[in-house]
Amino acid sequence: MDIHHHILVSAMIAAILFPFTGWFSLLALVGGVLVDVDHYIWFITNKKDFSLVHAYKFMKHEYTGDSYMTLVFHNIEFWVICITCAIFWPLYWPFVFGLKAHMIMDLYMFFKYRKTHPQHVAYSLVKKYFVDKI
Repeated sequence: MDIHHHILVSAMIAAILFPFTGWFSLLALVGGVLVDVDHYIWFITNKKDFSLVHAYKFMKHEYTGDSYMTLVFHNIEFWVICITCAIFWPLYWPFVFGLKAHMIMDLYMFFKYRKTHPQHVAYSLVKKYFVDKI
């Protein structure tokens, strides 16, 4: 999913939440856009390149889905942590709503293009690093 789609949807969520949460509604932008920083972290650790431009081009045009990506902010364990935090600190809910929208858009693209552009993403770190090793 292109970053501008995530920005647009997250901004709409922030605008809707603003009357209820004030400036905390901007957390929807963090949850909906900045969680993709894990793509950059994956790129750095696997390609040994710190260029943000190279990372964007790689993810957008060159990644073929042939290697298993570990995206720390796109997994169920991160969701559990975020929802738990939001239960204890309700002003954190805009972040969760932004994250939810982000994941829905990513999953839509995954299912739409799964036959032509497979993306092997670890949606559970526990499964990838512990269960699959058994």
